[in-house]
Amino acid sequence: MYQDRRKFHRIPVHVISHYKKEEYDQLIEDFSYSFIKDISCHGMRAIIPVDIKRGERIISALDLPTSCIPVLVHGEVVWAARMMVTGDKGNKSVVTEAGVKFVHLSEIDANKLEKFITVISEEMCEHAHAGR
Repeated sequence: MYQDRRKFHRIPVHVISHYKKEEYDQLIEDFSYSFIKDISCHGMRAIIPVDIKRGERIISALDLPTSCIPVLVHGEVVWAARMMVTGDKGNKSVVTEAGVKFVHLSEIDANKLEKFITVISEEMCEHAHAGR
C-alpha cells in the first residue's frame, strides 16, 4: 500500500514556472518553461520538459497570480518519472514529472508563497462550502 511520506500537505494548482538546472553552483542552461501541479511551502510537483534525475538541483521562478514578481526557489529533485503526454493537437512528447523539495528561498519569497497558498486554500474551502 502506498504511504505518503510528505510532511506538508500540497495544494493542487495550475502555475507556470521557469526553471534552470543548477550544477556545482553554476547555472548550466537557460530558463525553460515548466508547469506546477501542486505546491506547499516546502516543495512542489512539477512537469518539466527535459530529463531530470533524483538529486539534481534546480532554480525555479514561479509565476504566482498573487505576486507581480516571480517567486524564486532553489530545490532538489527527490523523485522523478518520465511520462508521455499528448498535446491539444494530438502531438506526443516525453516529459518528466518530478517532486522537488525546496532547499532555499528568501524570506520575502517565502512570504509571497505562503500568501498564495493561503489564498488558494481559502478559495478551495469556499468552493467546497458552495457545493453543499
